[in-house]
Amino acid sequence: MKHDEAGSAARLLTVVERAVSDRLRSALVSWELDLEEWRVLSLLSDGEGHTMAETAEFALLSPPTLTKAVNRLVSNNLVHRRNGTVDRRQVLIRLTARGRAMHDEAAPVMETIAASVFASASERELLETLLRALETNAKASSVTH
Repeated sequence: MKHDEAGSAARLLTVVERAVSDRLRSALVSWELDLEEWRVLSLLSDGEGHTMAETAEFALLSPPTLTKAVNRLVSNNLVHRRNGTVDRRQVLIRLTARGRAMHDEAAPVMETIAASVFASASERELLETLLRALETNAKASSVTH
């Protein structure tokens, strides 16, 4: 049975993503976080308040799933929600001091795991460049039959 190259490349992307995600999830057990919650903390680590929509896009979550994740993070005193100052209907989320400390403790571990996939920094940069181009192409193209 012959596999086409595009199908093989797509499969390989999935295999690599799963392997890296599994490693990251295993490391996060120490902090009692899941990967989606980690992505939220990572975005918020810039010190800015982010809307739920921005956070959902960054964390790769649907709005209802993000709401559940943020609720868990709020109950664990890692993030807090505030209404926006310009638009009171807009909800901004930010790290708490505890969330900042947890992020700062976990970030080097998470970065080491992510970096361990690559033989060199230049290999990582090359893949990131290629993946950005693929993301742009994937979002822009539509499949026609």
